Amino acid sequence: MNPYQLDKTKWSKDINLWAGVTCADIFMYLVNFTSAYTVEELKCYKGLDAYNQVISGWVRDVAVYKINDLCLHTARVMHSQRLSDTPLTPWIIIQTDGKVLAAHCNCMAGLGESCTHVAALLCSIEATVIVRKSKTVT
Repeated sequence: MNPYQLDKTKWSKDINLWAGVTCADIFMYLVNFTSAYTVEELKCYKGLDAYNQVISGWVRDVAVYKINDLCLHTARVMHSQRLSDTPLTPWIIIQTDGKVLAAHCNCMAGLGESCTHVAALLCSIEATVIVRKSKTVT
């Protein structure tokens, strides 16, 4: 299944469907995750700075495509150096408990399964999940 070819009408912006990603899940993926292609850890320490892209508003239109206990997340993420270029579209497959299984981005570094755009999407999901958990019903 190619996430870029899924039916656009089945994507949802409902944050209640989003995977419960935590800071630990992000660290485990970006730094300790073993690539299926190279069989080496990703060691994407630079990606840990991606929270700044979220704060700057570079992550937009986050959506989820729910498949059983998996969440396929995507977004439009602005380039960090060329803001006038077409936004990138990373995707991430996450278990509902927050474990990241795979990721991809259409930037040059995205084929390596980790880049700042994937990291920014993960940080955006985590920030939204924190807000979602903090809301109380009155």
